[in-house]
Amino acid sequence: MSQYLDQKFLQPHVEQHGNHMVMTNVVKPLKHKYIHLDTKYRDETSSDSSRIDCNFSLPDRITGIHSASVVSAELPFTFYNLATQDCSVKPATNNCFKLTLQSNHTTKDFMVVVSPGHITPSILCASINEQFGLMTIQVNIQNSLSTTATVNQTVSNVLSISYDNNINQYYFTLSAGFSATFSFDVNSAGQPDVINLKNKIGWVMGYRTPTHIITNSATYGPMVVISSSPFTTKSVNYENRTYYSGQPSTIFPYPKYFYIVLEDYSRTPNNSVVAPVAKSYNIPKNIIAKIACDTSVGRGNTIFCSESNGRLMSDKRIYGKCDWQRLRIQLVDDEGTIVDLNGGELSLTLRLEHE
Repeated sequence: MSQYLDQKFLQPHVEQHGNHMVMTNVVKPLKHKYIHLDTKYRDETSSDSSRIDCNFSLPDRITGIHSASVVSAELPFTFYNLATQDCSVKPATNNCFKLTLQSNHTTKDFMVVVSPGHITPSILCASINEQFGLMTIQVNIQNSLSTTATVNQTVSNVLSISYDNNINQYYFTLSAGFSATFSFDVNSAGQPDVINLKNKIGWVMGYRTPTHIITNSATYGPMVVISSSPFTTKSVNYENRTYYSGQPSTIFPYPKYFYIVLEDYSRTPNNSVVAPVAKSYNIPKNIIAKIACDTSVGRGNTIFCSESNGRLMSDKRIYGKCDWQRLRIQLVDDEGTIVDLNGGELSLTLRLEHE
């Protein structure tokens, strides 16, 4: 190798040809350019959608681009962790589940829908318990005036949900004489949607199976309850009979991260970032960065993302050489669904190396 360096291998070289001087092995130094993009100034001025899928037209054509990367991003904490959203990729519904209550007399189905928003465990329990309190079902009980006759009675408040802050776990409590089946693999219409199970409300709460069944086979009575959690249970003796697990299950805050997708309309393939997911998910191929959703900043504030604070990981996209005039920016979650910032705007800075 030293002899190549001694011969100035790939170093500028000057030769004289007659009256002319010819210099070879000369490479133009690369320049750096920063592009600041704010989805507030997207090309689509008439769009009423708050999803981050935006097109930009650059004021001047940038030629001879060799590489591009994201150096910073500002993400407003206005996204929801439970939502009903119809987007161009696919319908995403993770704020509902189906409940089937069974007594010794009848069986009834109910849909439990939590209002979209950024939901905390306490808000989630309050919303679900409010709906549980409105559910009624008939039960067959002994007639107090007869030793053999029975009557049908409409009852309510047979089910509730609680959250244990000590072990970060949800558990359901069911009155005696009832069975409850929770179907988490459904959409807003109650139809099966097992493909998207990992983004459903049940998964967020720690229930890893499509259905969860609890049964309290004791004779109907107000002082006998049974509780159930997602994991293997153990018995705890209180005034009533209760069961729950000692393993943590909740994964709030959720989501954990988003992807920034950059389409530059060049013919250069950009598949340097790979995100293995289920085949049913449509993850874009042009991912250029991943940003962490640090919700500790507080709802309504801005999450500042950079590599120095650990909230940003960006690919340095290498081109042979290309030109930019138009760009398309998307913000997607871990299954490829375009993120709705509910009126918030994403801003980011790109660093280019060009001639």
